[in-house]
Amino acid sequence: MASGPDPTDGWNELIKQLNIEFGDRNRRKQLAQDFKGKHGKKGDGKGPGTDLTPYKFGRYLDKSNALLPSTNKKAQFSIDAGTRHWDDSLKLLEHAIRRSLIRETPNEPDDPVEISFKSGYDNSLTKAKAVIKDAANTELKTADAINTVVDRGDKLTIEITCPPANLRPLP
Repeated sequence: MASGPDPTDGWNELIKQLNIEFGDRNRRKQLAQDFKGKHGKKGDGKGPGTDLTPYKFGRYLDKSNALLPSTNKKAQFSIDAGTRHWDDSLKLLEHAIRRSLIRETPNEPDDPVEISFKSGYDNSLTKAKAVIKDAANTELKTADAINTVVDRGDKLTIEITCPPANLRPLP
């Protein structure tokens, strides 16, 4: 999933599903409610209930049947979503998604911002990376910058770039 230029599998399928979930306001609101039910009001795993776990990108998607419908895809994604396969941008990706899904406004208990996902491949990479941008296409390089954009209710774009498939040499 986090590697390889196969346009019919992996990230491309997941990106389509993420865009459906984060593109439609009603679906985002439901996603936010589900997110808070699984990961707590702030996504940190704290709150009522004994089975709450802190949010991690791979863990959350692995539990979603809509985003990863097959056991094989869930297993592959669990492998590919780990920090071993990502550069440090995984932390910002997780923060951007968490911050969107926990967003509340005075009139809306669940008011997550829209996130548009894009995927690409770079043969020079050894790890997957994410670039988070605001509506003006400015890269957001810190959690504070992401917070400012989300708090305003502005849309985010997350561009995920994957390395080539199977970086291991053949035996």
